[in-house]
Amino acid sequence: MKLSTRTLLASIAMALTVAPMVSAQDRPANGLFAAQDVPVRIGGDDGGACLTGRIEQRVSRGDERGFGILVVHTGPGEDYAPVDTVRSGEVVYGCQVSSDSEMSVQWIGVIYGPNLEACGVDPQPGRARNYSGTCRNGWINAEGFSAFQSGNMMLVGSADDNND
Repeated sequence: MKLSTRTLLASIAMALTVAPMVSAQDRPANGLFAAQDVPVRIGGDDGGACLTGRIEQRVSRGDERGFGILVVHTGPGEDYAPVDTVRSGEVVYGCQVSSDSEMSVQWIGVIYGPNLEACGVDPQPGRARNYSGTCRNGWINAEGFSAFQSGNMMLVGSADDNND
């Protein structure tokens, strides 16, 4: 069967009008396409040093041993794929804060692993860049835990103290 150029172009035009055009930011994590990953950035001139902090999950959800857990995503939002979890009490680097534009929820870009010293996060931040070290990294939702601390400095505090 031989198609004319006109028939072929008409078929392509019809297919393009029927198929939805979805940008990377609009792709749901649980749908056909995942939202494009957002790397955790370190460094920069704006005081971009990563802070060492402790996760203090204050919601009632927990795993089989009763530890509070927080889901790590590939970007700052629920539309990004879940890739891991961090537990209450786990020490992490908090390197970036981002807000979800629709709900004003804060997200923290974290770097974590069994040995933070081996993560390659320099205390003198230098130029801004995507983290490319050997430790795990991703984004956690700041809602639902009471503190993300470095010494006496609180980076985020959003949980209600009544959620013990």
